[in-house]
Amino acid sequence: MGTKTLRVAPVFTRQCHAKDNANYLAARREGDRTKTFESSRGLANPTSLGHGLAMARRDRLQKRMPMILFVLTLSGCFGAGFGLRGTRTQTRVGASGDENVERYRVPIEGAPVMGTGQTVTIVAFTDMQCRFCGRASRTLDTLLERYPNDVRIVLRHKPLRFHRLARPAARLLVFLHEALGDEAAWEFHHRVFEQTRGRLSQEALLSNAIALGADAQQVEALLTGDEYNDRVDADLTLARSLGVRGTPHFFVNGRPIAGARPIEEFEEIIREELEIAARSAQPSQDWYAAIQENAQTARRAPRRARAESPERDLTVYQVPIDGAASQGSAEALVTMVAFSDFECPYCGRAASTIEALRERYGNELRVIFRHRPMPFHRHASLAHQAAIEARSQRGDSAFFEMHDLLFQNRRRMTRPDLERYASQLGLDLPRFRGALNDERHRVTIDADIELADRLGARGTPTFFINGRLLRGARPLDEFVEVIDERLADAQRRLGNGTPRDELYEAIVREGQARVPTRTRRRRRRSRELNAVPEVLPHNPTRGDGAITIQIFSDFECPFCSRVISTLERIEETYEGQVRLVFRHHPLSSHAHANAAANAAQEVRRQLGDEGFWRFHDSLFAHQDALGERQLVELAATLGADGEEVLRAIREQRFQDEIEADQAASRSAGLGSTPSFIVGNRTLVGAQPYERFRSLIDDALANASGPSER
Repeated sequence: MGTKTLRVAPVFTRQCHAKDNANYLAARREGDRTKTFESSRGLANPTSLGHGLAMARRDRLQKRMPMILFVLTLSGCFGAGFGLRGTRTQTRVGASGDENVERYRVPIEGAPVMGTGQTVTIVAFTDMQCRFCGRASRTLDTLLERYPNDVRIVLRHKPLRFHRLARPAARLLVFLHEALGDEAAWEFHHRVFEQTRGRLSQEALLSNAIALGADAQQVEALLTGDEYNDRVDADLTLARSLGVRGTPHFFVNGRPIAGARPIEEFEEIIREELEIAARSAQPSQDWYAAIQENAQTARRAPRRARAESPERDLTVYQVPIDGAASQGSAEALVTMVAFSDFECPYCGRAASTIEALRERYGNELRVIFRHRPMPFHRHASLAHQAAIEARSQRGDSAFFEMHDLLFQNRRRMTRPDLERYASQLGLDLPRFRGALNDERHRVTIDADIELADRLGARGTPTFFINGRLLRGARPLDEFVEVIDERLADAQRRLGNGTPRDELYEAIVREGQARVPTRTRRRRRRSRELNAVPEVLPHNPTRGDGAITIQIFSDFECPFCSRVISTLERIEETYEGQVRLVFRHHPLSSHAHANAAANAAQEVRRQLGDEGFWRFHDSLFAHQDALGERQLVELAATLGADGEEVLRAIREQRFQDEIEADQAASRSAGLGSTPSFIVGNRTLVGAQPYERFRSLIDDALANASGPSER
């Protein structure tokens, strides 16, 4: 990778001179963090920020020294506390340290370093959206204050999958480190944790990167693109090899500490490491390399005890293949039907396994693709429609070309991305756009989902190999085991006179039509209410049908946004038969949801129900930007009085109405979002269209009057 050049925004008026170093930490906590950086690595001032941090910590430590010495003397740990030879003389010390401790090899090359100590190296695996990592960050600062000459901290990335902004934050930190060096990377790390306390936003990442000298357009590209993902993935691979599952996780000279532990636990290990180092003749500058020399290179993460795996399901199921995209010979002895989701990472992994199987079995294996986009994958449904349209224009070969492009670009499935892929494949773009606009292929997807539900394929990927069920992205050898067994059965049938072109139908003809329901583990998603919560005057409505659908929603909830297209489809299908009623249920875990609810009610007061629903759509389209300023701007674009919207947010003007909706949700036994009441039945979660359709059809059939209102 070539050298990156950072465009520096000319926004700073203060320099971090050498005379300011001792006051730097205090200035950082007071908010005076503006500094002038060079456009490449390092600072404009030759005195590095890292040195300034160390100087400040050393000065503060010296001021506290009398009290620290007094406390340590009372506790009997004076010598150990400062790395002097203590009373522990039984430890066996080899060339690379204490032979009796659990120690792992953790490389530090290429990672941001804070502190100048060489004796104790603490490698921290962190997630910048994790509040526990923020708490641990303060512990690390305190350790550097207490051990300025002995300790250094090295940062490694472990963004967790369920933290949406953790990976973009990690990419941005890698970029700042490469462009401006250790000091800028750690300063960004500190700023983000101090300001967000785990409630990370794109705005916070953008503003803090710009404050350090980054260009706004570069930062936005890093937040939405995939540059530096390889660097983050390298840290994740290292973390897995070391058994790191959660965050924060630390290695003190290779010794593991999991979680945001009390500082005393860190200090106990640090004192032991200082004692080990004091008895060694190894030079301090080479100490970490020496102590790592004989360390273990891999560590197995502790696993929960698992029950013994049940025997493989040998049942054969009736899995139709008519009308589905097919890859391979129609006379193949083995047909594998795959229920898959283009946005599912496990399906992507399984796709490469399927390709390996096709190479292995050649014309003896046929692959049938069935659509199973999961409701919590935001772009999956449109991506599946794009693949079906590719097939409608140019057949199965175009379908699987689009299939490969989608799995190769699983994080790039927006509408413009899909149109770009269509252009790349030479499809008719006007026709392609029209198919996505009118969702003409939804009926194909819905039919596959209905089939998947009947066959128990509720997760992805799910496979049926000559009717035999195999769930998940299994290892290659598990597929081979099943395929070989089904291949032998097919050859036996051929020997008994079954024609090749009738083989699959003969195998599945007498199979089971559905997978038995495991009621013990099934989650109940719908139930009938004895008393339906009353629709209140403040609830926005749309439509004038006999069946009322009450929507309990949260504007910051990603699952709530995913069901919008389903509701729109319901309105189209049941025009004049349904009425939508919106009810607020902002969750306490969403920082901006309550403000958005108050803003929406104020927009309704000013612009009526029609204005509310337009604002509703804008909020869900901008879920990443729901701060006060953005809410006011969105309302103003619709013609609302922005000042009144701001006052409504700050005064929580409509809190009583919001709490009334929350009480209605609780009275119906709901609580999560999104949740629905369709007529007199509940439905929980971002469910597929078929679940709504079933409840609506039942409600229409049972309706005794022209209206429920």
